[in-house]
Amino acid sequence: SFIVSGHAYGSPSGSLYPAASLLGNIQLFNSLNPDFMMLLGDVIQHQGADNGIGELEIEIFKKSFVEKLEFPIFNSPGNHDLGIRNLYEKYFGKTFFHFQQSSELFIVLDTELGPGLSDSPQLDYVLNLIKSAKEDNGIKNIFMFLHATLWAVNNSPLNSINPWVNGPGSGINNFEKIILPKLDLLAKEKNVYLFSGDIGLKN
Repeated sequence: SFIVSGHAYGSPSGSLYPAASLLGNIQLFNSLNPDFMMLLGDVIQHQGADNGIGELEIEIFKKSFVEKLEFPIFNSPGNHDLGIRNLYEKYFGKTFFHFQQSSELFIVLDTELGPGLSDSPQLDYVLNLIKSAKEDNGIKNIFMFLHATLWAVNNSPLNSINPWVNGPGSGINNFEKIILPKLDLLAKEKNVYLFSGDIGLKN
């Protein structure tokens, strides 16, 4: 079992703390005894600041939230998290990765690394994982986590949120053109679940 949370810093503000709804439920989260928690990006609101505030906010996030959890936590980074990419990687590690537990495959993507997943190394990485999952009879469920709602761009009625999310509103969307058709084929044989953390401020 796992917990999923999108846009962990909450609404835009001057605060350096995660959303009150997260901090106020730490005891509940621990009582659920999940295997892990997955955040869907925008964990750190001011990470792009060049005055040290971004690094301070990361420290506050770790001390006020992460260190109080009794289980591992992962993040599919958003645009706010990657204002200074090397700073994010210093504290959080790789921005796209996967892991497997029993028959479950978990894929975490970096939707800020090239618009619409146009970054070749990550695109190849995902395609290889999909191919491996299709051929592996031991994998029954595939969970894919990403910040931007790349799968909603041309899919009504979900595309109604597109003008307000963090891209791509237009241009390259390799996720939709290349990855989504392969996931559709995979879904004929296994269960595939997509999670995104950004549906836009207007929603």
